[in-house]
Amino acid sequence: MSKKTTETELKAIFKIAKEKKEQVVVILDTETTGVDIEDRIIQNAHAIYTIGANMKLTFHKYLEEYIEAPLPIKPGAAAVHGIWKQDLVGAKVWKKSNSYYELDFLSKKGAYFVAHNSPFDLGMLEKEGIVWPEDKVIDTLRIARHIFSEDELITSKSLQWLRYYFDYDSRSDFSELVSHYGIKRLQAHTALSDIVVLVYFLKDIIKSNYGGIELNSLQVLVDFTMKPLFEDKVTFGNEFERGTKLSVALSSTYMKWGKPKTGLSYYNWAMKNMENLSIDQKCSISYICMNLVKEGKLKIGDPDLKPMIFIAASFIPETWEMLTTLGYNVESMRDLVNKSLTKKVSDLNESGDGKDQIKAISMLNEQLFMERYVNREILKIK
Repeated sequence: MSKKTTETELKAIFKIAKEKKEQVVVILDTETTGVDIEDRIIQNAHAIYTIGANMKLTFHKYLEEYIEAPLPIKPGAAAVHGIWKQDLVGAKVWKKSNSYYELDFLSKKGAYFVAHNSPFDLGMLEKEGIVWPEDKVIDTLRIARHIFSEDELITSKSLQWLRYYFDYDSRSDFSELVSHYGIKRLQAHTALSDIVVLVYFLKDIIKSNYGGIELNSLQVLVDFTMKPLFEDKVTFGNEFERGTKLSVALSSTYMKWGKPKTGLSYYNWAMKNMENLSIDQKCSISYICMNLVKEGKLKIGDPDLKPMIFIAASFIPETWEMLTTLGYNVESMRDLVNKSLTKKVSDLNESGDGKDQIKAISMLNEQLFMERYVNREILKIK
Protein backbone atom coordinates (compact mmCIF):
# COMPACT_ATOMS: atom_id res chain seq x y z
CA MET A 1 0.00 0.00 0.00
CA SER A 2 1.41 3.42 -0.96
CA LYS A 3 2.00 6.20 1.54
CA LYS A 4 -0.62 8.29 -0.24
CA THR A 5 -3.23 5.53 0.15
CA THR A 6 -2.28 5.04 3.81
CA GLU A 7 -2.54 8.78 4.51
CA THR A 8 -5.98 8.90 2.92
CA GLU A 9 -7.07 5.94 5.05
CA LEU A 10 -5.76 7.47 8.27
CA LYS A 11 -7.31 10.86 7.52
CA ALA A 12 -10.63 9.10 6.98
CA ILE A 13 -10.40 7.52 10.44
CA PHE A 14 -9.79 10.91 12.06
CA LYS A 15 -12.66 12.41 10.04
CA ILE A 16 -15.04 9.70 11.27
CA ALA A 17 -13.85 10.25 14.84
CA LYS A 18 -14.44 13.99 14.57
CA GLU A 19 -17.93 13.54 13.15
CA LYS A 20 -18.89 11.11 15.92
CA LYS A 21 -17.08 13.15 18.62
CA GLU A 22 -14.79 10.19 19.32
CA GLN A 23 -11.06 9.83 19.86
CA VAL A 24 -8.54 7.81 17.87
CA VAL A 25 -6.65 5.23 19.90
CA VAL A 26 -3.60 3.24 18.79
CA ILE A 27 -2.85 0.05 20.73
CA LEU A 28 0.74 -1.07 20.27
CA ASP A 29 3.34 -3.70 21.08
CA THR A 30 6.92 -4.07 19.92
CA GLU A 31 9.47 -6.87 19.92
CA THR A 32 13.13 -5.90 20.03
CA THR A 33 16.72 -7.06 19.68
CA GLY A 34 16.97 -6.94 23.48
CA VAL A 35 16.14 -4.73 26.44
CA ASP A 36 19.36 -2.72 26.83
CA ILE A 37 19.89 0.93 25.94
CA GLU A 38 21.26 0.16 22.48
CA ASP A 39 18.52 -2.27 21.43
CA ARG A 40 16.01 -1.57 18.66
CA ILE A 41 12.66 -2.67 17.24
CA ILE A 42 12.49 -5.79 15.05
CA GLN A 43 8.69 -6.23 15.01
CA ASN A 44 5.87 -3.77 15.46
CA ALA A 45 2.14 -4.35 15.68
CA HIS A 46 -0.50 -1.75 16.29
CA ALA A 47 -4.26 -1.59 15.99
CA ILE A 48 -6.26 1.58 15.40
CA TYR A 49 -9.61 2.05 17.14
CA THR A 50 -11.95 4.93 17.84
CA ILE A 51 -13.62 5.34 21.21
CA GLY A 52 -16.55 7.52 22.24
CA ALA A 53 -18.17 8.71 25.45
CA ASN A 54 -19.62 5.22 25.98
CA MET A 55 -16.03 3.84 26.05
CA LYS A 56 -16.84 1.32 23.33
CA LEU A 57 -13.90 0.48 21.10
CA THR A 58 -14.58 0.45 17.34
CA PHE A 59 -11.98 -1.31 15.18
CA HIS A 60 -10.59 0.33 12.03
CA LYS A 61 -7.34 -1.37 11.02
CA TYR A 62 -4.19 -3.09 12.22
CA LEU A 63 -0.63 -3.48 11.04
CA GLU A 64 2.01 -6.10 11.86
CA GLU A 65 5.47 -5.70 10.39
CA TYR A 66 9.02 -6.99 10.78
CA ILE A 67 11.72 -4.32 10.88
CA GLU A 68 15.38 -4.55 9.87
CA ALA A 69 17.27 -3.38 12.94
CA PRO A 70 20.75 -1.78 12.86
CA LEU A 71 22.13 -4.48 15.19
CA PRO A 72 21.69 -8.26 15.56
CA ILE A 73 19.05 -9.93 17.72
CA LYS A 74 20.40 -11.10 21.06
CA PRO A 75 19.89 -14.81 21.82
CA GLY A 76 18.23 -13.98 25.15
CA ALA A 77 15.62 -11.85 23.40
CA ALA A 78 15.05 -14.50 20.71
CA ALA A 79 14.47 -17.07 23.45
CA VAL A 80 11.51 -14.96 24.61
CA HIS A 81 9.83 -13.86 21.37
CA GLY A 82 11.13 -16.55 18.98
CA ILE A 83 12.18 -14.09 16.27
CA TRP A 84 15.55 -14.73 14.60
CA LYS A 85 17.53 -13.28 11.72
CA GLN A 86 15.83 -15.37 9.01
CA ASP A 87 12.50 -13.81 9.98
CA LEU A 88 13.84 -10.37 9.06
CA VAL A 89 14.89 -11.25 5.50
CA GLY A 90 13.26 -8.71 3.20
CA ALA A 91 12.16 -6.47 6.09
CA LYS A 92 12.42 -2.69 5.68
CA VAL A 93 14.48 -0.40 7.88
CA TRP A 94 12.34 1.64 10.26
CA LYS A 95 12.27 4.95 8.36
CA LYS A 96 11.04 3.15 5.21
CA SER A 97 8.46 1.00 7.00
CA ASN A 98 4.69 1.39 7.05
CA SER A 99 4.92 1.28 10.84
CA TYR A 100 7.00 4.44 10.92
CA TYR A 101 4.73 6.28 8.53
CA GLU A 102 1.51 5.37 10.36
CA LEU A 103 2.84 5.97 13.89
CA ASP A 104 4.44 9.27 12.91
CA PHE A 105 1.10 10.39 11.47
CA LEU A 106 -0.91 9.14 14.48
CA SER A 107 1.39 10.75 17.07
CA LYS A 108 1.36 14.12 15.32
CA LYS A 109 -2.42 14.04 14.96
CA GLY A 110 -2.85 13.48 18.70
CA ALA A 111 -4.09 9.89 18.81
CA TYR A 112 -4.10 8.22 22.22
CA PHE A 113 -1.37 5.61 22.75
CA VAL A 114 -2.01 2.39 24.69
CA ALA A 115 0.65 -0.16 25.71
CA HIS A 116 1.34 -2.57 28.57
CA ASN A 117 4.45 -1.06 30.19
CA SER A 118 4.39 2.00 27.95
CA PRO A 119 7.84 3.41 28.98
CA PHE A 120 9.52 0.46 27.24
CA ASP A 121 7.67 0.81 23.92
CA LEU A 122 7.80 4.61 24.00
CA GLY A 123 11.52 4.44 24.66
CA MET A 124 12.01 2.18 21.66
CA LEU A 125 9.87 4.42 19.44
CA GLU A 126 11.78 7.49 20.59
CA LYS A 127 15.01 5.92 19.31
CA GLU A 128 13.27 5.75 15.93
CA GLY A 129 12.09 9.37 15.92
CA ILE A 130 8.54 8.89 17.21
CA VAL A 131 7.66 10.96 20.28
CA TRP A 132 4.15 10.68 21.73
CA PRO A 133 2.40 13.55 23.55
CA GLU A 134 2.65 12.77 27.26
CA ASP A 135 -1.01 13.61 27.96
CA LYS A 136 -2.12 10.99 25.42
CA VAL A 137 -0.35 7.96 26.92
CA ILE A 138 -2.25 5.11 28.60
CA ASP A 139 -0.30 2.35 30.33
CA THR A 140 -2.45 -0.70 31.07
CA LEU A 141 0.27 -2.19 33.31
CA ARG A 142 0.06 0.78 35.68
CA ILE A 143 -3.73 0.71 35.51
CA ALA A 144 -3.69 -3.00 36.38
CA ARG A 145 -1.46 -2.29 39.36
CA HIS A 146 -3.98 0.28 40.58
CA ILE A 147 -7.20 -1.68 40.10
CA PHE A 148 -5.82 -4.99 41.38
CA SER A 149 -3.73 -3.54 44.23
CA GLU A 150 -5.98 -5.00 46.93
CA ASP A 151 -6.40 -8.44 45.32
CA GLU A 152 -3.81 -10.74 46.90
CA LEU A 153 -4.58 -13.53 44.42
CA ILE A 154 -3.37 -11.45 41.49
CA THR A 155 0.34 -11.83 42.10
CA SER A 156 1.45 -10.65 38.65
CA LYS A 157 0.22 -7.87 36.39
CA SER A 158 1.90 -9.13 33.21
CA LEU A 159 -0.41 -9.33 30.23
CA GLN A 160 -0.10 -13.06 29.61
CA TRP A 161 -0.46 -13.89 33.33
CA LEU A 162 -3.70 -11.91 33.45
CA ARG A 163 -4.90 -13.64 30.29
CA TYR A 164 -4.63 -17.04 31.97
CA TYR A 165 -5.79 -15.86 35.39
CA PHE A 166 -9.04 -14.56 33.91
CA ASP A 167 -9.17 -17.49 31.46
CA TYR A 168 -9.75 -15.37 28.37
CA ASP A 169 -9.23 -18.39 26.13
CA SER A 170 -12.49 -19.93 27.33
CA ARG A 171 -14.51 -16.80 26.45
CA SER A 172 -16.30 -16.76 23.10
CA ASP A 173 -15.80 -13.04 22.49
CA PHE A 174 -12.05 -13.46 23.03
CA SER A 175 -11.98 -16.29 20.46
CA GLU A 176 -13.90 -14.06 18.07
CA LEU A 177 -11.33 -11.28 18.54
CA VAL A 178 -8.45 -13.68 17.87
CA SER A 179 -10.17 -14.85 14.65
CA HIS A 180 -10.86 -11.25 13.64
CA TYR A 181 -7.11 -10.64 13.59
CA GLY A 182 -6.55 -13.76 11.49
CA ILE A 183 -4.56 -15.55 14.19
CA LYS A 184 -4.87 -19.35 14.24
CA ARG A 185 -2.93 -19.78 17.48
CA LEU A 186 -1.78 -17.11 19.90
CA GLN A 187 1.96 -17.06 20.47
CA ALA A 188 2.86 -15.04 23.56
CA HIS A 189 5.51 -12.32 23.16
CA THR A 190 4.96 -11.86 19.46
CA ALA A 191 3.68 -8.39 18.73
CA LEU A 192 0.31 -9.14 17.12
CA SER A 193 -0.64 -11.87 19.62
CA ASP A 194 0.17 -9.52 22.48
CA ILE A 195 -1.90 -6.79 20.80
CA VAL A 196 -4.97 -9.04 20.73
CA VAL A 197 -4.64 -9.84 24.43
CA LEU A 198 -4.05 -6.16 25.20
CA VAL A 199 -7.13 -5.06 23.24
CA TYR A 200 -9.26 -7.60 25.07
CA PHE A 201 -7.78 -6.70 28.45
CA LEU A 202 -8.50 -3.01 27.83
CA LYS A 203 -12.11 -3.80 26.92
CA ASP A 204 -12.44 -6.08 29.95
CA ILE A 205 -11.18 -3.61 32.56
CA ILE A 206 -13.36 -0.84 31.11
CA LYS A 207 -16.57 -2.83 31.36
CA SER A 208 -15.89 -4.87 34.51
CA ASN A 209 -15.18 -2.15 37.12
CA TYR A 210 -12.67 -4.36 38.94
CA GLY A 211 -12.27 -3.25 42.55
CA GLY A 212 -15.20 -0.89 42.09
CA ILE A 213 -13.03 1.41 39.98
CA GLU A 214 -14.84 2.98 37.02
CA LEU A 215 -12.61 3.55 34.00
CA ASN A 216 -15.27 5.62 32.27
CA SER A 217 -13.22 8.05 30.19
CA LEU A 218 -9.90 8.26 28.40
CA GLN A 219 -8.86 10.97 30.85
CA VAL A 220 -9.41 8.59 33.77
CA LEU A 221 -7.17 6.06 32.02
CA VAL A 222 -4.49 8.74 31.53
CA ASP A 223 -4.84 9.82 35.18
CA PHE A 224 -4.31 6.27 36.45
CA THR A 225 -1.26 6.00 34.18
CA MET A 226 0.25 9.12 35.74
CA LYS A 227 -0.81 8.60 39.35
CA PRO A 228 1.66 7.05 41.80
CA LEU A 229 0.65 3.79 43.42
CA PHE A 230 0.62 3.82 47.22
CA GLU A 231 0.71 0.19 48.34
CA ASP A 232 0.55 -0.49 52.06
CA LYS A 233 2.39 -3.78 51.82
CA VAL A 234 5.97 -5.01 52.11
CA THR A 235 7.24 -5.84 48.62
CA PHE A 236 10.98 -6.40 49.09
CA GLY A 237 13.71 -7.30 51.57
CA ASN A 238 14.12 -10.01 54.22
CA GLU A 239 13.51 -8.02 57.41
CA PHE A 240 9.71 -8.15 57.16
CA GLU A 241 7.40 -10.73 55.65
CA ARG A 242 6.28 -9.75 52.16
CA GLY A 243 2.62 -8.87 51.87
CA THR A 244 2.36 -7.61 55.46
CA LYS A 245 1.41 -3.98 56.08
CA LEU A 246 4.19 -1.54 55.26
CA SER A 247 2.73 0.90 57.80
CA VAL A 248 3.26 -1.71 60.55
CA ALA A 249 6.82 -2.44 59.40
CA LEU A 250 7.74 1.26 59.31
CA SER A 251 6.52 1.92 62.84
CA SER A 252 7.84 -1.31 64.40
CA THR A 253 10.97 -2.37 66.28
CA TYR A 254 12.72 -5.70 65.73
CA MET A 255 15.85 -7.50 66.90
CA LYS A 256 18.87 -8.10 64.67
CA TRP A 257 22.21 -9.52 65.82
CA GLY A 258 20.99 -9.09 69.38
CA LYS A 259 20.29 -5.37 68.97
CA PRO A 260 16.98 -3.51 68.60
CA LYS A 261 16.38 -1.97 65.16
CA THR A 262 13.56 0.17 63.85
CA GLY A 263 11.62 -0.43 60.66
CA LEU A 264 12.13 3.22 59.78
CA SER A 265 15.94 2.87 59.91
CA TYR A 266 15.76 -0.19 57.65
CA TYR A 267 13.71 1.66 55.03
CA ASN A 268 15.99 4.67 55.34
CA TRP A 269 18.87 2.35 54.39
CA ALA A 270 16.80 0.85 51.55
CA MET A 271 15.89 4.25 50.09
CA LYS A 272 19.57 5.26 50.04
CA ASN A 273 21.18 2.01 48.92
CA MET A 274 18.75 -0.16 46.93
CA GLU A 275 19.14 1.17 43.40
CA ASN A 276 16.50 -1.17 41.98
CA LEU A 277 13.65 0.38 43.98
CA SER A 278 10.98 1.71 41.64
CA ILE A 279 9.55 5.18 41.97
CA ASP A 280 6.27 3.59 43.09
CA GLN A 281 8.02 1.74 45.91
CA LYS A 282 9.79 4.92 47.01
CA CYS A 283 6.51 6.85 46.87
CA SER A 284 4.66 4.17 48.85
CA ILE A 285 7.27 4.22 51.62
CA SER A 286 7.33 8.02 51.73
CA TYR A 287 3.56 8.50 51.56
CA ILE A 288 2.94 6.02 54.38
CA CYS A 289 5.70 7.64 56.46
CA MET A 290 3.97 11.01 56.10
CA ASN A 291 0.67 9.43 57.19
CA LEU A 292 2.40 7.90 60.22
CA VAL A 293 3.71 11.36 61.10
CA LYS A 294 0.13 12.67 60.96
CA GLU A 295 -0.97 9.84 63.25
CA GLY A 296 1.85 10.57 65.71
CA LYS A 297 3.49 7.18 65.16
CA LEU A 298 6.63 8.72 63.65
CA LYS A 299 8.32 12.02 64.51
CA ILE A 300 9.09 14.45 61.69
CA GLY A 301 12.45 15.32 63.28
CA ASP A 302 13.74 11.73 63.09
CA PRO A 303 16.84 11.82 60.83
CA ASP A 304 15.83 8.47 59.31
CA LEU A 305 12.86 10.27 57.70
CA LYS A 306 15.04 12.55 55.58
CA PRO A 307 14.98 10.61 52.25
CA MET A 308 11.22 10.03 52.63
CA ILE A 309 10.61 13.76 53.16
CA PHE A 310 12.58 14.61 50.01
CA ILE A 311 10.65 12.03 47.95
CA ALA A 312 7.34 13.33 49.33
CA ALA A 313 8.30 16.92 48.51
CA SER A 314 9.37 15.90 45.01
CA PHE A 315 6.70 13.44 43.94
CA ILE A 316 3.68 13.40 46.28
CA PRO A 317 1.46 16.51 46.07
CA GLU A 318 -0.86 15.00 48.69
CA THR A 319 1.82 15.73 51.31
CA TRP A 320 2.81 19.26 50.34
CA GLU A 321 0.37 21.14 52.54
CA MET A 322 1.53 19.24 55.63
CA LEU A 323 5.22 19.68 54.78
CA THR A 324 4.76 23.40 54.14
CA THR A 325 2.99 23.77 57.49
CA LEU A 326 5.94 22.04 59.14
CA GLY A 327 8.31 24.60 57.64
CA TYR A 328 9.69 22.75 54.62
CA ASN A 329 10.30 24.57 51.31
CA VAL A 330 8.72 21.99 49.01
CA GLU A 331 9.59 23.79 45.78
CA SER A 332 13.25 24.13 46.73
CA MET A 333 13.48 20.46 47.77
CA ARG A 334 11.85 19.34 44.53
CA ASP A 335 14.37 21.44 42.57
CA LEU A 336 17.29 19.85 44.45
CA VAL A 337 16.04 16.33 43.69
CA ASN A 338 15.53 17.16 40.01
CA LYS A 339 19.05 18.60 39.71
CA SER A 340 20.49 15.57 41.51
CA LEU A 341 18.71 13.19 39.13
CA THR A 342 19.90 15.16 36.09
CA LYS A 343 23.53 14.98 37.25
CA LYS A 344 23.31 11.26 38.07
CA VAL A 345 21.79 10.49 34.66
CA SER A 346 24.56 12.45 32.93
CA ASP A 347 27.29 10.71 34.95
CA LEU A 348 25.85 7.25 34.30
CA ASN A 349 25.48 7.86 30.57
CA GLU A 350 29.06 9.12 30.32
CA SER A 351 30.50 6.05 32.06
CA GLY A 352 30.08 3.93 28.92
CA ASP A 353 29.00 0.93 31.02
CA GLY A 354 25.84 -0.81 29.80
CA LYS A 355 24.53 -1.43 33.32
CA ASP A 356 25.06 2.23 34.18
CA GLN A 357 23.09 3.24 31.11
CA ILE A 358 20.19 1.02 32.18
CA LYS A 359 20.24 2.77 35.57
CA ALA A 360 20.18 6.08 33.69
CA ILE A 361 16.99 5.01 31.89
CA SER A 362 15.35 4.22 35.25
CA MET A 363 16.28 7.66 36.60
CA LEU A 364 14.99 9.32 33.45
CA ASN A 365 11.69 7.57 34.06
CA GLU A 366 11.60 9.17 37.52
CA GLN A 367 12.08 12.57 35.93
CA LEU A 368 9.34 11.79 33.42
CA PHE A 369 7.11 10.88 36.36
CA MET A 370 7.86 14.27 37.89
CA GLU A 371 7.06 16.10 34.68
CA ARG A 372 3.87 14.20 33.84
CA TYR A 373 2.26 13.86 37.25
CA VAL A 374 3.76 16.42 39.60
CA ASN A 375 3.88 19.38 37.23
CA ARG A 376 0.29 18.68 36.25
CA GLU A 377 -0.73 18.73 39.92
CA ILE A 378 1.15 22.01 40.36
CA LEU A 379 -0.96 23.55 37.60
CA LYS A 380 -4.12 22.38 39.38
CA ILE A 381 -3.00 24.05 42.60
CA LYS A 382 -2.26 27.31 40.79
